[in-house]
Amino acid sequence: MSSTPPRCRVAIIGGGMAALATAAELLREPGAAARFDVTVYQLGWRLGGKGASGRNLNPGMGMRIEEHGLHVWFGCYDNAWSLLQRCCAALGRDMLDLFQGQTDTPYMEDVGGWKVWPVTFPRKYGTLGDASTAANVLGWLRAIVAFIENRAARLHGHAQRAGDNAAHRGLLARLLGDVQTVAASIREQVAAVAARVELLAGGGPVPDGDAAAPVEALRDLLMDGKVSLAGLDDELRRDAIMADLAISALAGMLRDDVLRRGFDPLDREDVRAWFRRHRAREEALGSAPVRALYDLCFAYRGGAVSWANADFAAGAALTTVLRIALDYADYVVYEMRAGMGEVVIAPIYRALVQRGVKFRFFHCATNLELAADARSVAALHFDVQATVKGGADYAPTFMLGFPGQVPDRLECWPSEPFYAQLDQGDALRGVNLECRTGWNPVGQVTLRAGADFDLAVLGASLAEVRGLCADFRGRVPGWGPMFDAMATVPTVGVQLWMNRTLDELGWTHGAVPIDAGPEPLDVWADRSDELQREQWGDPAAAPRSLHYLCGPLDERLLQGAPSASHDGPVAKAAATTVTRDWLTANAAAIWPASTVRGGGFDWQLLVAPYKVPGPARLGAQYLRANVEPTERYVLSVAGSTATRLPADGSGLANLVLAGDWTLGRWNAGCIEAAATSGLKAADAVRVKAAGLGL
Repeated sequence: MSSTPPRCRVAIIGGGMAALATAAELLREPGAAARFDVTVYQLGWRLGGKGASGRNLNPGMGMRIEEHGLHVWFGCYDNAWSLLQRCCAALGRDMLDLFQGQTDTPYMEDVGGWKVWPVTFPRKYGTLGDASTAANVLGWLRAIVAFIENRAARLHGHAQRAGDNAAHRGLLARLLGDVQTVAASIREQVAAVAARVELLAGGGPVPDGDAAAPVEALRDLLMDGKVSLAGLDDELRRDAIMADLAISALAGMLRDDVLRRGFDPLDREDVRAWFRRHRAREEALGSAPVRALYDLCFAYRGGAVSWANADFAAGAALTTVLRIALDYADYVVYEMRAGMGEVVIAPIYRALVQRGVKFRFFHCATNLELAADARSVAALHFDVQATVKGGADYAPTFMLGFPGQVPDRLECWPSEPFYAQLDQGDALRGVNLECRTGWNPVGQVTLRAGADFDLAVLGASLAEVRGLCADFRGRVPGWGPMFDAMATVPTVGVQLWMNRTLDELGWTHGAVPIDAGPEPLDVWADRSDELQREQWGDPAAAPRSLHYLCGPLDERLLQGAPSASHDGPVAKAAATTVTRDWLTANAAAIWPASTVRGGGFDWQLLVAPYKVPGPARLGAQYLRANVEPTERYVLSVAGSTATRLPADGSGLANLVLAGDWTLGRWNAGCIEAAATSGLKAADAVRVKAAGLGL
């Protein structure tokens, strides 16, 4: 008589991308559901973590999309794209229906006034999610050599057109000779650089002296390092900056032997300090491309945007640039045409439900209890925030129709729970159930190791992990150093619905995302496409454009209350202050036609009841200070990479780790790092389950 073998019971704490990727990968293979019994425990009423979004169901709000913040997906997100493709395919959906690829990702720079620095990445035909096309380190170095060769040719062209311009002639003095002779010198020096790369890649002996000597010789040929970039026209100044940064990057990678040692050893210092050590110009280190890198990853300790607070580990920063710029498929970046919760999280959720994953919403994890010998987790403790009527499972989503569009229906999350499903009902209105405080538990749940679960996956965000695992410090090796070295930062996300189109606001560079804009809301994207998937009713009163802005939030604005809810009075005031001040001082940099006569932002542009005056119209927008532990962005500060724990490195027999704070190939806060950590976590669960005979 045969019996069904027991399944491995896996409890996943958290519902962000890393946790969902763990569940999806664990159950990917046919028959996996017969081996693993997976349950996800989630704070509040929806999934997605920092990628969560919801629909405002209140009358007059147009079913508008409200998000945690601005998100884009880069074309190099191999594991994230692959995961999403599998889930969409299981639902019969085309993954790309709600993505729009972009080739242009301009910077902004303040050089006597704000200017747009155009940046275009040519379309590269390839398959999203196909990691086999990604370059290795040698491929990256070869691409940098090719880029330097291109900039060298451009600088030579500038020299030929220098005429009597003293600033141009001073910088390019060594390129002013006979055209053919100079061109030959450039080709010869570039060839020497390429030969040095191939020599080191082939394992050849490093020549005596500077491993990057040919690179430095090329730098000295192209530009006089003692001549300032001030007074140059924009095109030459930008070419000089990009050439200097590329040369410094290549020189540093050769000297620090990344071909053999990889990038992680570089993480001991901040990337600007690393560039400075490899002779980069100070003017380049303060330029828009460098600011864009820090701004992209909110890389400012304490959230105050200044070079004094800038901190981005060199290896992680360089990996970020190289992967984004060189490893993309098709388009360099993709923007979503609806909320991320609908475009990404809902199809993953629905596919997981089909595979038998159980979801326990309204479960706030409070503690991971260590066993007496500190070698395993003895219990998982949760406070229950709400219960569902009749003991049913909570149904977190709803369908919204869009006749004539593709797709014509979207599975959406609400911006508030469906109170009618809950025993506590309307008593919970106005209570933020995505905050860890401010509500009264209606019960507790304790899961005992062996009795209720076999393996646990900790998929919470780092700031939350600090509280859940406070007892691990000093008792489990590795946790204390990680907590001490790693850092997080609050952020602010802004959505503005305006009654003028992008063209009418004076922006003339197309609906493209920009980076390195005016601080602190330094990243902007036009998301007016989303208006087609909102339902505003009267076309005459409907918004005509939608704008997302984001940036780090200065913790000093939280007045000593960093754990406040995003919709608490302190956090709301901080988000409003940042947005009001930014619009007053900087809106004209992006939208030249957004000001009133005499200067200042025209507050009537914001869609709000007509009689609401001035800055008070911000109250009808969506401003969000992400201050909760689950919401804070994980920084990649210098010295932290060596302390990160891998998925299988918790030091506890029955605990696996998942999140963009774990050790991986890309140690920076992004969707790809989270998805990749989930895949590694699933692998670790399989190994541990096998060890248990499950």
